[in-house]
This record gives sequence, structure tokens and C-alpha cells, in this order.
Amino acid sequence: MTVEARLASLFEGLERDRGFSGAVLASQDRQVLFEGVYGFASRQLSVPNTLTTRFHIASLTKMFVAMAALIVVEDGRIALEDRPTTHVPALSSLYERITLRHLLSHRS
Repeated sequence: MTVEARLASLFEGLERDRGFSGAVLASQDRQVLFEGVYGFASRQLSVPNTLTTRFHIASLTKMFVAMAALIVVEDGRIALEDRPTTHVPALSSLYERITLRHLLSHRS
């Protein structure tokens, strides 16, 4: 069974058994291995998802920003205890004790 067939079977099962809704794209080395859409963009209006559906992602990007920041921390280019103004001078109006750690953990 191909990777595409296995992924299609997996997501079809999730849609059927658990009501999964969404779009899935799996790629490797810039080659698309699998692309599929499932469920509804709006259950209330019975509007199915399509490859062109635009999703409201709300706060989903927070985890990606935090992960990217932690990679830069691991590389030694920034420190979690740095003040944001160290890297973005325009943020100098922030309270002087706020650190990147506070911002990334939403405790600022």
C-alpha cells in the first residue's frame, strides 16, 4: 500500500469515526506525498471543506512562533531572559522586567 493510500485510509477513518474536519498536506523534499480534505468548513450550513477553504486559525500560530524562538535559543542567538527591546528596539515601551520567556509563555 502506498503512503498516499495509507494516509487517505487514515484520514477517511478519522472523518468517519471521529468527525475529523480539515485539510491535510504531507510533503517530503518539496514533493507533495498526499493532499486531502475532509468534513465541513461549516457543519451548521453543511458546507464541505475544499482545497481552497480558508480556515480561521485563531491562536494556532503561537506554538509555531514559540518553537521557532526555542530553536534560535538553542542556537545561542537569543536567550529566554533577554528583554524584547534587545532585539526589537521599537518595543522599548514594554515594562522593563518583561523577558522573551514571559512573552513566549504568555505571562507578560
